[in-house]
Amino acid sequence: MSMWSKGIEYKKREKEKLSKISSKDLPFDVFVKNGELVSWRRSGWCKRAYQFYKKSCNRNFRRNKNLETSVKGNYYRKCYELQYAWI
Repeated sequence: MSMWSKGIEYKKREKEKLSKISSKDLPFDVFVKNGELVSWRRSGWCKRAYQFYKKSCNRNFRRNKNLETSVKGNYYRKCYELQYAWI
């Protein structure tokens, strides 16, 4: 097996690991690794859903500064961090 195909296999395995902890609570797919948000889908629907989510998130965040959005695998991201990551 060449180094190149080993790299592809490794990436595939990593992606599977990440997909297992994607959040069902958010309107877009979030992949978290070591507590860091590493990727998310950027489809048109996703962006629209996120705009809606961001509005309600902002409202809640102002009301409760400690609000956290739970992500599978006991990872937590605060609302503003998700917003910051969505660029």
